[in-house]
Amino acid sequence: MECFAHPGIAAVAVCKHCGKAACRSCVVDAGGSVACSTRCAKEVLEHEEMTQRAKKIYGLGEAKRKVPSGFVMWIVLGTVFFGWGVYNSVGARSIDWFSLLMGVTFLGLGVFAYVRGRDIGLRV
Repeated sequence: MECFAHPGIAAVAVCKHCGKAACRSCVVDAGGSVACSTRCAKEVLEHEEMTQRAKKIYGLGEAKRKVPSGFVMWIVLGTVFFGWGVYNSVGARSIDWFSLLMGVTFLGLGVFAYVRGRDIGLRV
C-alpha cells in the first residue's frame, strides 16, 4: 500500500478518521491512534473523547455497575405522581385519575427504560 499524499512511498499506517494510507512523514500521533494530517488528528482526538465519555455514561469498562439516570427519573416521577394521586384520592374521597394515570405511565416508562437498556447492553 502506498501513501495517499506521496505516491511511490510505502504507507506505514491508515488514518483512523478518513481511512487514507500515510507514510512515515505524513503520520500524526493522535493519542494512541494515527492520523494522516493535523486536521484528521483533531477529529480522531474528538472521537476518542466522545468514546470515553460514552463509556462513562453507560458504565462500560468499569467494575462498578451504574443505574442509568433516565430509568431513575421515570421511576421517581411515577412514584411521585402515583403517590400524589393516592393522597388526593384518599383526602378528597374521589379518585384523582390524572395523577394516578400519569404515575402508572411514568412507572411503565421506567420499566421500559430498564428493559430496553438491558437489551441493548447497558449495565443495568
